[in-house]
Amino acid sequence: MTFSKATPQKYSDRHHASDSANYSYFFTATNSNLYNASAVGNCVSTRRMENFLEGIIGEQKLQDGHLFPKVLLPANDSQKERIAAVLQSITSEENKAWIERELHECGAILFRGFAINSADDFNAFVEAFGWEEQAYKGPAPRKNIVGRVWSANEAPLHQHIFFHHEMALTKEFPSKIFFFCEVAPPEGGETAVVKSHRVAAHMEHNFPEVVQHLDTNGIFTHTLLPKKDNLGYFLGKSWQSHLQTKDPQQARK
Repeated sequence: MTFSKATPQKYSDRHHASDSANYSYFFTATNSNLYNASAVGNCVSTRRMENFLEGIIGEQKLQDGHLFPKVLLPANDSQKERIAAVLQSITSEENKAWIERELHECGAILFRGFAINSADDFNAFVEAFGWEEQAYKGPAPRKNIVGRVWSANEAPLHQHIFFHHEMALTKEFPSKIFFFCEVAPPEGGETAVVKSHRVAAHMEHNFPEVVQHLDTNGIFTHTLLPKKDNLGYFLGKSWQSHLQTKDPQQARK
């Protein structure tokens, strides 16, 4: 998992895919296996572009006039075999701009079947986009794997992590999040995503009083952090780790 930096925007801009109430997601496939059903599902090619094929998986949904998530496949064998070929296909300004436009329209892109087989490959893939790194300042216990790549969460696999906005309680939050799975778990392990503006529209329709109250009064959050890191809980980072200090006086500032 890696983060790319964002410029804070108002919540009223929630109808844009990469604004503060929403996030854009990149996914890369498990072990570059084009037909690995354990990652997201079987995938078939439907349309060829210059650098990518557009694919379809069973889990996609038609939302806002676009398939969600958008699926991109290798356009040639080199992209399946060499990370250098993958990086070459995204490093030009034209290609990066096209990917970002597609991401903005669709909300999430799944890269399936490319030669991204390790954390080092994934880090190179992320760096190729040239976006500034966003440091993680949330409560989840995570460890650095290599470069900009961190584990998603160190808590036990049986713990269910609910839908959430990444670093929503901080002044600076990511506009884009990259996910990568090197080895698929024997069971579970899905990374489910939802479009925030659709959730907001559902709430506005079904719970207008609640939405009005939140718009008027905002939300006050009180967070209790443990004294020591607790890897048995998915929000188990201690206040020392979270605030990056062992001095209580400094932490209060």
